[in-house]
Amino acid sequence: MKSILKSIALLLAFCSTLAQAAEGIGPFSPFSILTTDAPCRLCIGVQMAQNEVPLFRAGERNSRSTQLAAHWAPSSGVGLRIGAERLWVTWPDQTSQSGWGDVRLGTTARIRKGLGLWPALWVDWVVKLPNAQDESELGTDETDVVLSGVMLWERGAWEGGVRGGLAIWGDPLQFANQDDAFLFALHLSHTSPRYNLSATYDWQRVSPRNPSRAVLLGGAKLRGFSGGFWGGVEAGLGLNPAAPDWQAALRFGVDATCRLD
Repeated sequence: MKSILKSIALLLAFCSTLAQAAEGIGPFSPFSILTTDAPCRLCIGVQMAQNEVPLFRAGERNSRSTQLAAHWAPSSGVGLRIGAERLWVTWPDQTSQSGWGDVRLGTTARIRKGLGLWPALWVDWVVKLPNAQDESELGTDETDVVLSGVMLWERGAWEGGVRGGLAIWGDPLQFANQDDAFLFALHLSHTSPRYNLSATYDWQRVSPRNPSRAVLLGGAKLRGFSGGFWGGVEAGLGLNPAAPDWQAALRFGVDATCRLD
């Protein structure tokens, strides 16, 4: 049954009938700020994930979270963002834990505008700052960094993106050790004054201390409400054992004009 659902989701994604509420992997992604025409965005959401294997862990867990994210583009070629979440986690033996997870900060900068068939080129930097104690398994005591490059094509209402990068994770189970993994993502979206439809494929290559992960995400977002308010839904399927069997989210936010230029 799971293989059938994966095949259906893959087909729908390539047909662009699914989309993600925040134009990226969750509300915190380079795509979430590159594919919006609003200089400022605030987002709040709730998300559930089933049978996911966290980094550096061997066992699965179920999680629920309340997510908070903010994006600001001080100019058309620079984007800043911050994200945090409060987690409720349950393991197979029915033990549970709750509390705030780690905090993420990100910076995106454009190094070339798109011209004709040539895509716009962006560089992105993300750092995860320790906030949750490692013993709770809601976060880690390590500072993680992700460096990546993004190519973004725009054709009218359509936008497509390719992201490749390197994740550098500190290993909380082996002090002073780290794990490096290559990351890759594909993104496609269609935007109108009333809605945004998009699909995203996110893949993490197998690394010395962590297995490969692949997730296919999609959803729909309604926009164009007075005051810049919007709302959206998201659904996703894991395509290998370490990824969650499924995940779903409901998000709300507001876009505003606050750019300096």
